[in-house]
Amino acid sequence: MLKERDVKLLKHIGKNIVCPAEVIQYKEFPKRSFYRWLEELQTKKLIQTIPIKNEQLYFLTKKGHQVLVDEKENVPFFNVNSVKLSELNHHLTSVKCAKLFNESDQYQAISVAETYDHFFNNRDDIEIDGFYRIPDFQLRKNETRIFVEVELHLKSKARYMDIFNFCERTNECDRIYWICGNQQILDTLRAFFISEDPLKHIFFLLDEFLEKGIDVSAYTHDAEGTINKPS
Repeated sequence: MLKERDVKLLKHIGKNIVCPAEVIQYKEFPKRSFYRWLEELQTKKLIQTIPIKNEQLYFLTKKGHQVLVDEKENVPFFNVNSVKLSELNHHLTSVKCAKLFNESDQYQAISVAETYDHFFNNRDDIEIDGFYRIPDFQLRKNETRIFVEVELHLKSKARYMDIFNFCERTNECDRIYWICGNQQILDTLRAFFISEDPLKHIFFLLDEFLEKGIDVSAYTHDAEGTINKPS
């Protein structure tokens, strides 16, 4: 018989799909008992771990996922064995960034699973000219809706333009935050927006954001500020 706390832990892991312990624990689970509870869930074969970058990522097993299905939770099953290491690294980075936004009192981060669920269930309304884009995660800041894109590697201009055009035309997005893995990516993306609304697209460096949170230096195509300033 599972305890309420066990189901709560499974829900949190499921909503993040795959995540490190720090992201699960920071919000509402006591540190003293937390890791013992995770071990108990592993012993019951409800969760598993995979190592990446000296961290253990937790994810639901099929048995753990079924618990949430029985609880009427709409959480996707994540087959970690079919995912490339680079995709896991990207997902880990996205989850850590969402945690930092949630720690501020200005933003509400919409989890990866909730973002996927919303976009898949509303695809007919969201699709534009046969194309639609699922952001890495979403934010709410008062009434402002923000897409967040984590860019660890530079893509082709054509691929970015598909994303840009979709975000410009969908009514789901008021602003886009681009978290860039290095200076080259940031500079390249800024150059794409010479003629765009300067507050629509905000760019900042990943390492600085992980260190400073929302006090990170942020850039439009022609200015610099911080992401806790634009309303």
